[in-house]
Amino acid sequence: MVSWFFQHRCSVNGVVSYERNLQARQQCIKYHGVKYVVCDFDFLREYGTIRQDYIQVHHLIPIHENGKTYEVNPVTDIVPLCPNCHAMIHREKDTLTIEELKQHYANAQTSKRL
Repeated sequence: MVSWFFQHRCSVNGVVSYERNLQARQQCIKYHGVKYVVCDFDFLREYGTIRQDYIQVHHLIPIHENGKTYEVNPVTDIVPLCPNCHAMIHREKDTLTIEELKQHYANAQTSKRL
């Protein structure tokens, strides 16, 4: 069974920050595994055990679009991404979707093979 978790938005001195729920992150990784949903980069293969479980999670609905406190389903609302993919998904003003980033990634991999 999947639990829902609360996350919070707060503002201090005009700076908006978001309090993420560590349990939601852990449940996301437990469900999806340490497998990136866009690329096939393998930290264990590239760096050894020092970074074998290095992973970030991405909120499919941008946090800033939610209210001050909202529920997040760690299976359907957040997904594991490698740090590079996570940075690329947020690179533009409008956040890319997972499918859009997958397409960019696939196109780049095809171009590398030509």
